[in-house]
Amino acid sequence: MGIEHPPTSWFFGNFNLAIKYGIFEVQKVFYNKYKDKKVYGWYDTRKPVLVVKDLDMIKDIFVKNFASFVDRYNLFEVNPPFRDNLLNLRGEHWKHVRNIVTPAFSSGRIKKMTSHIHRNAKILLDNLQHICETGQEVELRDLSACFTLDVIASTGFGLEINTLKDPKNKFATEAQKVINPNPVLFTFVLFIPELGKIFSKLGFPILPQKSMDYFAQVVDQIIEKRKRDGLNGKVNDFLDLVMNAEAEAGHGEGKELTRSEIHAQALLRGHVLVEAERFNSENKATRHPYAHLPFGQGPRNCIGMRLALLELKIVIAAILQKFSPVPCSKTVYPIKLSKVRPRAQDGLWVKFEQRKK
Repeated sequence: MGIEHPPTSWFFGNFNLAIKYGIFEVQKVFYNKYKDKKVYGWYDTRKPVLVVKDLDMIKDIFVKNFASFVDRYNLFEVNPPFRDNLLNLRGEHWKHVRNIVTPAFSSGRIKKMTSHIHRNAKILLDNLQHICETGQEVELRDLSACFTLDVIASTGFGLEINTLKDPKNKFATEAQKVINPNPVLFTFVLFIPELGKIFSKLGFPILPQKSMDYFAQVVDQIIEKRKRDGLNGKVNDFLDLVMNAEAEAGHGEGKELTRSEIHAQALLRGHVLVEAERFNSENKATRHPYAHLPFGQGPRNCIGMRLALLELKIVIAAILQKFSPVPCSKTVYPIKLSKVRPRAQDGLWVKFEQRKK
């Protein structure tokens, strides 16, 4: 096709460079190598990958020609219930579930979930107060992961798990197994994606089935209890809203979610921290609208974008009203990315100081 790409090695394609630089840093190497090209390619082992740099072309792919680019690439085989998550669904199945789940993220319904976020932010502030008073150095990823998991449990399931106080609780332990899959299997699949299906059929799925079954069981128990107690529509968490969205969408139209699909939507993911100056009015006006896509664009953009942004705004405002993060003895700058995961290799360590009134 005449697409330029780095020289390849037999079987591994360009993955030898990913090993050398890391799977994230290598993309910067490729990008700079072909900085004058609208598109370029590279080989993920034997699979050719096309990288589009032209922003107008990206817009066409996301919006104008979306019908030709509906499906996403899945790195590895996923077993139920996560197989039915919007991230993994394809074609008409994705469209069906998306149409039913979308009403759960209306402005009015998201507003109803703010009390869950505020309550967990208050618990986080109490935790930071203790950290501040004792002069502890804290790793931000661990702290934010605990807070995020508490928010997911309360906004998603109506559960108060208090991971900040009890990081070893059952919900948190099983969630960590899903978020951080088996490192050996994950590394093999990164090198040879085809191994994902083989591992799964041999009984070694990348995402542990026992943990997936645990969350399915939790969802089932909550659904049955709410139906039994007449609480459906009165709790104002994500699961409640999905159940209501299913009921509202299904009047005479044959629209409904299977129990597996409801399980899958309850497993939420992801946050990204960015430089605030990139989003002031002056810089935003001069930037192509498709240059920064933290939540994607077009019909397949992140359905939980507004909820994620609301959570970030609430917790950042709450923290900075009372505390200031400052460097500590473990702070590493500039930050060095892990070669295989989107996180700081040495952690994000800081201390917190009380703000002066």
